[in-house]
Amino acid sequence: MKQSTRQAKNAIKWIDELINGNRKQGKSALGNAEIGFCCLGVGCDVLNVEYNPEDGTSAELEFEVGLRDDEGRLFGAEFYNESFLININDNTTAGFKRIGKFMLKHPEAVFLPEVAKKIKEIS
Repeated sequence: MKQSTRQAKNAIKWIDELINGNRKQGKSALGNAEIGFCCLGVGCDVLNVEYNPEDGTSAELEFEVGLRDDEGRLFGAEFYNESFLININDNTTAGFKRIGKFMLKHPEAVFLPEVAKKIKEIS
């Protein structure tokens, strides 16, 4: 399986959990079930990526889902007047469901071009 296909499948699994899951949302760190998750922390947890709940980003998640940037920088887009997933999570009222729907609708803003293309083909 091509790397971009694997990354797209992982990204869809993460997005699906954001949209349909029932996790407590936290702020300022990747988080865990006890303190709540950042949207990036949900990705780490659902994909079983080893991470420190107190960190703000994960280079391993960036690789596993093909993010353009470990902070979830949005390229060519803004959501809730923010241009990073971590800031959308921490500084707005957007819940996981809205964040996930945005990512699914605009994968090119969040993911590497080849991964975004696969996400559109698969979803």
